[in-house]
Amino acid sequence: MDCTMTNWAESRRIESPEDLATLIEDVSQAVRDGKLKQINPNRSSFITLEDILQISPKGPWPDYLEYYFEDTKTGEQYKLIAETYHGSGGNWEKI
Repeated sequence: MDCTMTNWAESRRIESPEDLATLIEDVSQAVRDGKLKQINPNRSSFITLEDILQISPKGPWPDYLEYYFEDTKTGEQYKLIAETYHGSGGNWEKI
């Protein structure tokens, strides 16, 4: 996902540490630019409470990441889920 993108609805599969690093960079930049905001919709008891801006794209990462975001223009919501411990990957997708 390019951080200049306005169509966040494009789903993305995370299949490698590099994919996750790029996604963290892109989403963090979008948050800094005010395009996305991190939210806590209480949809999961496993949600990562740490601010996405505190997560380094280079790691180390927690064993499991689960973040929710809202597009500041449209109000649409998205989630980022990644299981880093076993390396099974994850997803970025619209909810």
